[in-house]
Amino acid sequence: DEAEEDECMQDEDGDGFGDVSPPDGYDAGTDCDDGEATVYPGAAELCDDLDNDCDDEINEDFWDAYESNDDTSSAYDLGDVDAYLWDSETVSLSGLNLHIDSDGDFFEFDAGDDYWENVFIEVEVTTPATSGDYTLDLYMYDGGWQLQQSDSGVGTLAVEYDGSKWDEDEDDFIVAVYATSWPTGTCEDDYEILIEATTYNPWF
Repeated sequence: DEAEEDECMQDEDGDGFGDVSPPDGYDAGTDCDDGEATVYPGAAELCDDLDNDCDDEINEDFWDAYESNDDTSSAYDLGDVDAYLWDSETVSLSGLNLHIDSDGDFFEFDAGDDYWENVFIEVEVTTPATSGDYTLDLYMYDGGWQLQQSDSGVGTLAVEYDGSKWDEDEDDFIVAVYATSWPTGTCEDDYEILIEATTYNPWF
């Protein structure tokens, strides 16, 4: 290991890798945190708030299948969630997680609004059963992403949007889920999203 290759390196945490920014008198190593024995190049990524393998990413081994989708510009495209008139279309997403306190999951979909029909959007999230606090946001595109409704807490969160009969361009929506209080070590705690889009004729 590095300590054996260069005895002039400082290894305060005893993990075999020298401090990347040591005090005067020591050669620089590659350990990005010499105060944590679980942090060094090539270490296993643990579910914590540390960059265990020194690659400038935290908990990247715990990403869900839809990452990276952390904001409106990188939202995962679900495609059309567009029902026939007087019917509804649903999308269910499971196996989702928030792998770090700054993680957010953004999902975009097209509800297919038309002049002869109106859209009614309902979104429900079942959060991880932890002591954290979570937020569900629903955005609609109208010259930019505009927040329509928000809900926060733990357990079941729900938002909805009932379209305007005078507007036939209420098509594009984004659902966003993020933690306002993320308990360390919960990056593997799954949550679920249920999206339902219903169309109806507002004139009858």
